Amino acid sequence: MVSFFVRPREAVPRPLPPPGPAQQQQLIRSTCIFKAGDDCRQDALALQLIGIMAEIFEEDGLPLFLDPYQVIPTGGGVCHRDIIPMRIWPWNGIRLGCRGRRVQEGIIEVVPHTYSRDQLGKRFPGNLNQHFRAMYGDQTEAFRMVRATPARPPCPCIATRLQSLTTAAQRNFITSGAAYSLAAYLLHIKDRHNGNILIDDAGHIVHIDFGFIFDINPGNVEFERAPFKLNTEMLELMGVAAPAQPPAPQQPAPAEAPPPPAPAAAPRVSEALCGSPAQPEPFGWFVELCCRGFLSLRQQMERLVAPVSLMVQSGLPCFKPESLQRLVNRFDPDASETDANSFMMLRVDESRNSYSTGVYDTFQYIQNRISW
Repeated sequence: MVSFFVRPREAVPRPLPPPGPAQQQQLIRSTCIFKAGDDCRQDALALQLIGIMAEIFEEDGLPLFLDPYQVIPTGGGVCHRDIIPMRIWPWNGIRLGCRGRRVQEGIIEVVPHTYSRDQLGKRFPGNLNQHFRAMYGDQTEAFRMVRATPARPPCPCIATRLQSLTTAAQRNFITSGAAYSLAAYLLHIKDRHNGNILIDDAGHIVHIDFGFIFDINPGNVEFERAPFKLNTEMLELMGVAAPAQPPAPQQPAPAEAPPPPAPAAAPRVSEALCGSPAQPEPFGWFVELCCRGFLSLRQQMERLVAPVSLMVQSGLPCFKPESLQRLVNRFDPDASETDANSFMMLRVDESRNSYSTGVYDTFQYIQNRISW
């Protein structure tokens, strides 16, 4: 990991002036990781597609936050040749031959002012909701959105609802969580353990490490079957109460009495409209942003499909013959807007407290001690 100072592209005059105090004020501290042993080409492709999604959200005025950091592959696919002696036939003697050695390297930008969920779990006890309350409290004005805002103002109904949340940090978590949920679903991003999920100082969630996308899974085993990660602590931060523990068994009453009515099951997303009394408002807004973002991306599906179609024959391990068609199918292109909206609500239903998500988090804790 190396840190250095850079000057924004728009702040670089031509010709370059001599260094001085004015130029030093324009410098920004940047940190990069020089990584060896991993093929960074898949990360670069995933972040390029995430950048296109961010552009589409900005064009449509949706307050969805994505942070496509920079990755530069420098060695993926490069074959270095080592000259080694090879004995071909006894009568030919020894001659020089070549053996290829594939080098996989890359430069990865570090997302500033962030901690992974794993680091937060080891530094601060408690879940995400407790961490947000301890760090941000109820100071709505003290923690504004510090990242780039859309070029056009968002839809008034969404903006009004988002402003009424208890803290700006919670608002940032919802707008970024919905955006990355869409990216994880459409690109089939896996390996979403807590070491690959970051929280920045404004409350945004940021996903990193896209080594498993499309049709490749960790260990070639599909642990994570949910469309995206939406576990209990994320739901609790958005106002959904944690599942109640079963009551302790009690001795039956001596007198015969009618049994108490069974508690009503918690309504699912598809059973109620977003923002209705059946759903907590923050979670309802999360679902609404997911649906609006999905419809926005669906209208410009070709902008995301075209780069993938060019890379299908690249030899990247994430691609199989059916990968492109599976990507198209995840957009549900033949459905109407109403059906596509319901389609996205069902994806949220499938992701809520998914059993496979919990199993994968447990596996990562046992194997790598990644807290959850």
